[in-house]
Amino acid sequence: MADQLQAWRVWWWDADFWLPDNSTWQGLDEAKNPRWLQSGELFLCFPVAIVLIILRFIFERFIAGPIVVGYIGVEDKPIVFVQNTFCEKVYQTISKSPNAERVEGLSKQLGWPTRDVKRWFKNRRQQSKPSLKRKATESSWRFVFYLATSVYGLLILSKEPWLWDLRLCFVGHGKQPISDEIFYYYLIETGFYLSLLISLVVDVKRKDFWQMVVHHIVTIMLTTFSYYTGFFRIGSVIILLHDLSDILLESAKVFNYAKWEATTNTIFVLFAVVFNSSSSFIIHSGWSMRCTTVRVIVAFLKHGPGLWDCWYVCRFFTCIGLTRFPRSQCSSS
Repeated sequence: MADQLQAWRVWWWDADFWLPDNSTWQGLDEAKNPRWLQSGELFLCFPVAIVLIILRFIFERFIAGPIVVGYIGVEDKPIVFVQNTFCEKVYQTISKSPNAERVEGLSKQLGWPTRDVKRWFKNRRQQSKPSLKRKATESSWRFVFYLATSVYGLLILSKEPWLWDLRLCFVGHGKQPISDEIFYYYLIETGFYLSLLISLVVDVKRKDFWQMVVHHIVTIMLTTFSYYTGFFRIGSVIILLHDLSDILLESAKVFNYAKWEATTNTIFVLFAVVFNSSSSFIIHSGWSMRCTTVRVIVAFLKHGPGLWDCWYVCRFFTCIGLTRFPRSQCSSS
């Protein structure tokens, strides 16, 4: 049984399938700091995620809460309605939005006008919705994180020549040394999205809950895949671009909750310009997609239709996915 598992493992992680020509798993490991290999590499993202969850709780409770209420002016409209045990039981066990027939029956049983019954259920639904303050503090945490990682990413990547010429991201693959700074970058980003995935169960339940579950899982998969297969250069660039645009997105959400309409609209326009024009079209669609598409075609012509060069194909679809699937949703629901 052990021999079969080992044979399956060797077959699955065949370097000829996952890596480009002249690259090996051993070569990738030799380019990394032995200290991180011994520590478990990206598996360290699990304790990082726990630390980020604790920091988020402290930030939202003691820093973001007072700021969004006292300085930005996020306010929740008070909801006043009469508590009613019978209506509450119907709300909890039967329907949160009773139909006309049930409203009529409740009206007769309670001796209320149907208008009052409808108003009670409407107010009860409003009370169950998360407060604007809670939504604003969640967006504030993401804003601060993206701002910090963007500054860090710019500091460590601006000195790298491959940031300005993406073709260099793929030159010498398998022998590219990964610095401690880039390792920390990957570790923190992966830990952050793991923390978001874990905290989804207690976060504000939005309409796009399952979409965000899929999004966080895919993001974690993409970051770990690019790290372990040696594509940390292009991966770092894509992470930086998304973080930069998400600063605007999360700040716009906070101002939207505060009803600063002019500021919200201005920031959303800037976000659309930065993400769609600069990040998606010029960078991904122009440089990265051009580099990747040419290599997919070359690999296809080289090997023929019966053999796929996995790493080029994965890069091709990864670029498409990251271009068309932004990591945050534009809705402020």
